[in-house]
Amino acid sequence: MNFRNNFIAGICGVFFISSILLEVAACNQINKLSKEDKSKDNAVVLNETRFEDTVKTFDASFLVETAWINFHAIAIGQLGTDRSKSPEVLTLAKMLTEEHNVASQELKKIADSKNINLPVSAENNEDEGINKLVKQKSISFDKAFIDVVINQHQQAISKFETADSSIKDNEIKDYIAIVLPALKIHLQQALQLQKTIR
Repeated sequence: MNFRNNFIAGICGVFFISSILLEVAACNQINKLSKEDKSKDNAVVLNETRFEDTVKTFDASFLVETAWINFHAIAIGQLGTDRSKSPEVLTLAKMLTEEHNVASQELKKIADSKNINLPVSAENNEDEGINKLVKQKSISFDKAFIDVVINQHQQAISKFETADSSIKDNEIKDYIAIVLPALKIHLQQALQLQKTIR
């Protein structure tokens, strides 16, 4: 009887220690990820492990996607500023950089208040539009720039409109109410420029 009790106690002890070790390893992996990888994918994983509530997970997913949109709009704006000679393109590029910087800072405040992880840069996430612009020759840069701005803003507007009808959080809805009209203005300006740039 003593042997059986000792054997069962030993097995329970092994399972208990194993489960603690697995939990510690998982926490270490998450901490390692959060310190080394500040990408969009990592932010998504960290938020999914933090929030069990599907509503909060959706909110977190939208904020991560919005951070990505802002980073890429800023990068596109900077490319436009560096490579274009057109005054109209330079004006749009400057607007993108400045307004998406402000939107990015406001987004971070909201995410921090809700304990939501955001990517800190877009470096680990490939972007077709940015890659296309980097490869453009100076003669065709402006047209490609406008095309990328239009494409990315159409996608962003679609995501914001979908989120606006789904998200219940008032702070996030207020953010959408401010940023969505700005996205539409950027798109309109790019569409007007598209008519004049060949």
